[in-house]
Amino acid sequence: MIEAPLKPETKKMSGIIRLGFVELLVNDLSRASNFYSRILGLQETHQEDGRLFFKCWDEYDHHSVILKNGTGPGLVKLGWKVGSERDLEQLEQEIEKYGVPVKRISKSEEAAVGEALSFIAPSGQPMMLYADMDQPGKRIVPPDIIPEGLTGIAPLHLDHLVISAEDADEAVNFLTSVLGFRISEQILDPEGHAVASFLFRTNKAHDIAVVHGPAGRFHHLAFGLEDRSDVKRAAEIVSQHQQVEVPPSQHGITRGCTTYFRDSEGNRIETFAGGYMTYPDFPTITWSTEHMDRATFYFGGPTNPDMFMEWL
Repeated sequence: MIEAPLKPETKKMSGIIRLGFVELLVNDLSRASNFYSRILGLQETHQEDGRLFFKCWDEYDHHSVILKNGTGPGLVKLGWKVGSERDLEQLEQEIEKYGVPVKRISKSEEAAVGEALSFIAPSGQPMMLYADMDQPGKRIVPPDIIPEGLTGIAPLHLDHLVISAEDADEAVNFLTSVLGFRISEQILDPEGHAVASFLFRTNKAHDIAVVHGPAGRFHHLAFGLEDRSDVKRAAEIVSQHQQVEVPPSQHGITRGCTTYFRDSEGNRIETFAGGYMTYPDFPTITWSTEHMDRATFYFGGPTNPDMFMEWL
């Protein structure tokens, strides 16, 4: 008798494993739905009173973007997925030890999400940690390399978020000492204080960036594309409907290729490709403020710099 081979035990990652979702305010859900489904090309997975849920085609989890009816543009909250329920317990203790109050969220209190933690980060943005989310996903066996029927830009996945903090040093300290992020690149002023810091938990150049600015605000959320030709195509698609805020360009920091535009409600979106891979002992690259222009845009850049620096 031939026995079936034993399946290897799956070892879960611990702590925060990636950016899970971003929830945004929009003024008109119907108009926003048209933009996110037809122009950006996300897939709607759920709707409930005053909220729409979307995922990218190459994501398995139920959603990575939530649109909430309200007075926008603006950020409602961002969610980080952790490796296990045990991580929630450990992070709850660490966050409270830091002096940040934590609220427990029961299973299904948030659509498609298991038990979770919510808190206001020192930078002022509401954040949520969770271990489980429903996975309606895509076909697993065999997966299509590129599925039929994609619409619009059709990004692969949610990539990162850029937020602001009045005290950027404290915001970075919380992310690194409590939530376990590492700094890939940073811009420091002459006194050594953080002007902008790019942090990672995965192997990307950054999963979040913190920039000195007003508390609780955000600058943009970014979606990942395959390569720079897709970034150019994204700008072409958006240009058929509205103005592009930053034509195809390249960052000095992260080395990523990029274009920026607004959704129908004024929230800023980046489509991003390339950049380098990070790893646990990746050395932090430091830029001085005198090189800030080259750090932000190695070439290219916004058509209206003042408007581009608007916090939402």
